[in-house]
Amino acid sequence: MLYEGSCHCGNVAFEVEGKFTEALDCNCSLCRRRGGLLAFVPREKLVLKTPEDNLSTYTFNRHVFRHHFCANCGIAPFGEAVGPNGAAMASINLRCIPAVDVGADGEGVWRRGALATIPQAKRAYIVCTTAKMVETTGAAGKIFAALVFCSQHLK
Repeated sequence: MLYEGSCHCGNVAFEVEGKFTEALDCNCSLCRRRGGLLAFVPREKLVLKTPEDNLSTYTFNRHVFRHHFCANCGIAPFGEAVGPNGAAMASINLRCIPAVDVGADGEGVWRRGALATIPQAKRAYIVCTTAKMVETTGAAGKIFAALVFCSQHLK
């Protein structure tokens, strides 16, 4: 399914193709402060609809994950990195896609460092750690924990 997303002011807008039934509430030092719910797609499934110059980017630790945000409103709609398999990946902040229900009905349980299932899908929770790569198979196929992207474990 094709979704449209953006930052709050619309200065950074994108389209992304995916089936979003699971999200990660990453507990790295950056993500726990900004509160996004992340889902991962191959980078080619994300299309920026606004000029690339509208993106501001922050990196930390080993500087392997590019956390993109809007310099105008401060919202971080997505990031980019290379996955453990060497493929370009994008982490999408599902809170920036209005059409994705991230638990507004109270059914979703979002836990720090946990992979949570969005309410319409079958429930499953997997606690992630920074000590190693965490991989699981969910409704959308293999999922790699964002926590690892934000830590020192990427190439």
